[in-house]
Amino acid sequence: MDVLRELVFPAFPSRLRLAIEALSQSYRDLFSKISELRVRAGRIASLTVEGRNLPLGIVLDGRELADAVLFFCRGSLYAYTEALARGYLSIGGGCRVGVAGRAVPLGDGVGSVRDVSSLSVRIARRVLGAERFAYGVLASRGFTDSMLVYSRPGVGKTTLLRELTGRISVGHGALRVAVIDSRGELDGGHLPTGALVDVLTDYPKAAGIELAVRTLSPELLVCDEIGSAEDVEAILSVQYAGVPLVASAHGDTPAAFFGESPIARLLLGGVFDLLLGIEREEDGEYRYRLDEVTALKKEMRCGLSV
Repeated sequence: MDVLRELVFPAFPSRLRLAIEALSQSYRDLFSKISELRVRAGRIASLTVEGRNLPLGIVLDGRELADAVLFFCRGSLYAYTEALARGYLSIGGGCRVGVAGRAVPLGDGVGSVRDVSSLSVRIARRVLGAERFAYGVLASRGFTDSMLVYSRPGVGKTTLLRELTGRISVGHGALRVAVIDSRGELDGGHLPTGALVDVLTDYPKAAGIELAVRTLSPELLVCDEIGSAEDVEAILSVQYAGVPLVASAHGDTPAAFFGESPIARLLLGGVFDLLLGIEREEDGEYRYRLDEVTALKKEMRCGLSV
């Protein structure tokens, strides 16, 4: 599927597509390298390509952004109220649209969003080999250890998890993998048809994790971007079920997950055996940092209790 042309361009005025096509004349293989499209009401639009921000010579107004949101909501804003309150829309193909604007309060939280001021369209793409290092580590341990993958936003955690899921669940010795795809980014049609994968789409992470363990008898759980207290409680509630978990979280160093972070409870409670940090070099290559959680706990001298 050509995500940009089929799912994204129809939502916006044609001059946005023409601006990107004009830029492609001077940027080799541009369309295959775009990871994000950002449009801002009254401000210049831009692309993210191989980690670089490329301004486009085009400005959209608030009405055009509102029309795009309505398109992504399939003509029914009401049906997507909850998703808008969370700040993103899943549009298929493993792609997500981040939505920013004026919050409509609801109790202590956000009930919805109006006066949309910015849309960030994240384009999901396969990156063959992105899973190679993580797969090798887990395979060497017989796929019995749990791993937390971390990085700054936009480096490639979701891509790694997607490719890892496909690799582990296909072929000789394939494992049954349950994917908690709460934002519709881990599958989106990218997982192989021969994969032994059960995907729980749009489930809240806590509910999805509990349901998967209780009803699907997985041999591995995969979950993207944990971090809330609710996520932590759900994972702690099933930690003794004997199912390894591979998950991701935002962070730039192992120290980010100790101290006040909710994830500290998972590390101190022995839920994760390994921490895998990823960074992407300017040439697009990945660099990894692998740590044993038991060694980190000694290093950090954590005197915290779970």
